[in-house]
Amino acid sequence: MVTHRSVPFAGALALTLALLGAGCGGTPALGEDTGQGLVLQVTGGSYEDGSGRVGLALLATLRDAGGHAPTESWTGALSDSRGPLGVNLSYPVGGEGGSYGAFWWPDVGFAPGETYALTLTRGDGATLSAHFVAPGGAGLAVPEVDLTPDGERLDWAPVSGAQGYGCEVYAAGNLQLGVSSASPGCDVSALPTGSYSASVTAFGASWDALRADAAQRPKLPAAFHVSEGQFAFARGASGTTARAAATGGGFFYGRVQPGLAVWLSLTRADGTPFAASAPVEVVGPGLSADAPLRFTYPANATHYLLWSYDAQALQGTYTLSASVDGQRLSTRFTLAEPAPLAAPANASATPASSGGARVVWDSVATARSYYVSAWDRAGTFVAGQWSATPDVRFGSGTFSAGKIYDVYVAATDVDESSVSRPERLSVSENTYLPASFTAQ
Repeated sequence: MVTHRSVPFAGALALTLALLGAGCGGTPALGEDTGQGLVLQVTGGSYEDGSGRVGLALLATLRDAGGHAPTESWTGALSDSRGPLGVNLSYPVGGEGGSYGAFWWPDVGFAPGETYALTLTRGDGATLSAHFVAPGGAGLAVPEVDLTPDGERLDWAPVSGAQGYGCEVYAAGNLQLGVSSASPGCDVSALPTGSYSASVTAFGASWDALRADAAQRPKLPAAFHVSEGQFAFARGASGTTARAAATGGGFFYGRVQPGLAVWLSLTRADGTPFAASAPVEVVGPGLSADAPLRFTYPANATHYLLWSYDAQALQGTYTLSASVDGQRLSTRFTLAEPAPLAAPANASATPASSGGARVVWDSVATARSYYVSAWDRAGTFVAGQWSATPDVRFGSGTFSAGKIYDVYVAATDVDESSVSRPERLSVSENTYLPASFTAQ
């Protein structure tokens, strides 16, 4: 039984799930074609990974009168109203009962109301074609994956509308564990010492129901949505387990192209931070392995938000690697077009007695947190403080009397007090309009 395979697609990765078993009954699918003693049914929906991009998902059945898969190879191509989409697939064959094929492509745009057609071709030139109209409405929320405190399981809350889940764990790109289930949870206790990346996928169809239905025309859902969450963890020789979760976004500071912002959490499985700092590298669009974005994750931190003036926020998939507690962690995040966030305006800094200061600014719509940083005229960082409101006070003794300081205010739509990974993020800063004051 083929449970999963991945194939190159347009320079990215197209993920294909093909499970063979025995089939489900009910209302007809949105598209159908008959011929060659076979019936092709197809339905579809959206693929979401939390980045803001929305890809395309497709579910098809190709069965004979006995509900069996074909024994000959059928290759497929997908098109929309404008023409071919450059997507190629192979329907699972082998003659087993209850066959179906589920496919999803993160980089093929999903457009509600658009008509998509799947054409399958056999080796002798015979063809079958069926179409579906992309549904409107919301797709599936992305599974929020985390380790249980004992480090023995991956867990996530039930996703509304999901009929099943897939859990895959990789080491150095090689599949180590692949399971499907009707309920959340994935046991990783049998995995040996090492570093792993996990993918948890929620599906808008029940594989058990499809396998159990031997009809030639099994019931397909009116819409087939897919969502996927990423997670990284490492199992140590001493039994300790480390976890990593990351999100990328845009940093808006007055330039045409926004910089790259990264939210990262590196902790033990129970959520406690590491006592030592950790070196981090990010590679992806515009960031090669020879010239990655490098930064240091601070010691004793449950989460960290960084924004870069040098790395640009380019759309695509990034790989983040960190070394912590003798373990190497690697996880991925995908960046769609970042959502703009206005920079804090009208910032002013007033000195207080004995080396203190107060900084105020106009609130930013949709901002949930602010970070105020003070620098001396030599460009040395002096002090920084997070705040949920547009008003920060630095205590006495922070600044040296008679010296001039520049103050920058950054805003973000992330709640910095929360340890939960945000699905998306944006950061902005008054980079070219700092407030200044002379300390007393």
